[in-house]
Amino acid sequence: MTIRISALLPAITAFLVISCSFPKEDTSIANLFAPGNVNTNMSERDAALSPDESIFLFSVQLTNQHSAICYSTKLTGKWIRPRVASFSGKYMDIEPVFHPDGRLFFASNRPLPGETEAGDYNLWYVSKTDTGWSEAMALDTVVNSAGNEFYPSFTYNGDIYFTATLEGGKGKEDIWMSKWENQQFAPPTNLGDSINTANYEYNSFISPDGSFLLFTTHGWGEGMGSGDIYVSFKDENAIWHSPKNLGAKVNTTAFEYCPSLSPDGKTLFFTRKNSPTPETERWSYFEMVSSFNSLENGQGNIYYINSDIIQQLK
Repeated sequence: MTIRISALLPAITAFLVISCSFPKEDTSIANLFAPGNVNTNMSERDAALSPDESIFLFSVQLTNQHSAICYSTKLTGKWIRPRVASFSGKYMDIEPVFHPDGRLFFASNRPLPGETEAGDYNLWYVSKTDTGWSEAMALDTVVNSAGNEFYPSFTYNGDIYFTATLEGGKGKEDIWMSKWENQQFAPPTNLGDSINTANYEYNSFISPDGSFLLFTTHGWGEGMGSGDIYVSFKDENAIWHSPKNLGAKVNTTAFEYCPSLSPDGKTLFFTRKNSPTPETERWSYFEMVSSFNSLENGQGNIYYINSDIIQQLK
């Protein structure tokens, strides 16, 4: 029997219409990023999407003694299984972020030049090469101190925002910034009472234009859980306004931290430790094993959501 192609066209057309009409992921709510590849039952955090959006970097933290910066690239439109970046895997490396000039900055406890043993956390950077990444270089001692420096982020003009516990701070960990002036960083300044409290403020991400700051805090009210992400807006007089909680679309009773933005500013990435709960009052062994092997097992996962929720709070 001969079947004419023309006879099949209605069915083929219907199939294509159905196949192409599946709804895209709803980015007005928080979604797991690349589940099964980027997000696993390990602890993932610190999202950094390259300026051309071809490389997704993040931290994988197994224990308090081991953390590596990993990366994923796309194959046929999907993020594939990650690898450890060439400059990482030996020391505690966390919190990658791209500088406006394309360099990749991160925090690490690797030995500083002239030292042989791992020590406190300092800020380092690498440059992209034809074959991978350059050797890591440490920032100078204007920013790197005898204590810990964490979570760098940058404005378009090169000003750096980071977390540290420095003399003259407001409390425990505070958010600091150093201006980029005359091809060097100026001494750090504390962001003051509008941002920092006697409690913990950390994991800050400055918008590239410097108009708002995302960060995790334990000092601006009870919040919604063990740690929430807030936003503070800066007015035309360079005054930071009191932080606002990002709300229930981002913050939950779980721990939310490590905010960052995509290069186009349209996507907010963040980390959540979404701990599982038993179906009854007591855990069964099966539930314990299933929870441990699940993606959202409380170790930490990277989520994303449309960043419109930020401007809605302005």
